[in-house]
Formats: sequence, C-alpha cells, structure tokens
Amino acid sequence: IADTIYEFDSLTRAALIILEANTQPLELKAASYCVAFEAVCHTIKKHFGIDSPTVIDSTVFNADVKPQFLALLEQLEKDSKIDAKQKDILSRKLHNWNQPTNADSLVAPFRKYGYELNKDEFKCVDNRNQFLHGSLPINERNEDEAFRELYHISLTIHKLIYILLFKMVGYN
Repeated sequence: IADTIYEFDSLTRAALIILEANTQPLELKAASYCVAFEAVCHTIKKHFGIDSPTVIDSTVFNADVKPQFLALLEQLEKDSKIDAKQKDILSRKLHNWNQPTNADSLVAPFRKYGYELNKDEFKCVDNRNQFLHGSLPINERNEDEAFRELYHISLTIHKLIYILLFKMVGYN
C-alpha cells in the first residue's frame, strides 16, 4: 500500500487529506474525506483506463441525437431566435449531455474490482457532491440526528476509500 501511495502523487495528497481530516470537526471531516475519495477514484480510473458509462450508447448519441440538436441550434440562429454567442454556449453544453453523472463516474472503480455498493454506500457517494459545494446532506434541525448522520457518512466514505486502496494493491 505504501508503495502504491508513493507511486501516485494524487494518492499521496489523498492520504494527507485523510490524515488532516481526522483532526477536523465532523462536518469538515466528511467534506475532506469526499475530496480524498474523488482523488482515489479518479486515480484508479486514469491508471486503469476505466471509462465511465455514458447516458446512452456513444454511437447512437453521436449519430442520431447530437446532429439533430446541432441542426436545431443552426436553425434557431438562422431564425434570429438565438445569437452566435448563445448558440456557442448551447453547443458546448450539448457536447457534455451524454456524460455520466458524478456518482456514476465514482462508482466505476468499484465495478472494476467487482465490489457492489449497497444502497447506503451509494447514497453516501451521491451525497458527497453536497459536501463539496458547502452544503450538508443531513437533517440539521435535530442536532443528535445530524451528528449521527454526519458520523455515518464520514465513516462510510472513509471505508470506501480504503476498500478501493486495498483492491488497487491486490487485496481481495
């Protein structure tokens, strides 16, 4: 494990984030673990060439769906319904339509290793986006419940990080 962490700068940074997060308050701890989790997932995907699943088959999207929308944008510009700048913005967004969700992208390394996330683990992976944008995906009205939820999410993300690291180095 040490050799693998040393080999990849992104894993070294993730390890440092985790170590530092262990001393932080719970709401910061969860957010930090989420950052480290993304670093581990993206490192594995890059190293092993794992592609995230597209929304629909890329061939179908590029041959049948995308051209129709590009033609529509052309027509809207021609009819002066949108200007060139608006067309450019919409066209660039269209190129990302078939991209997977962040959660789908982060689940891809688990699929590579044959680890099936349970419903609760997937929910924690999905919630991590809220932490990264400064929100807490918890019931803040009840302090005890909020603490339990944050603690559970933190432990789950922490566990998932180490599952991936152990799988990456060959543990089964």
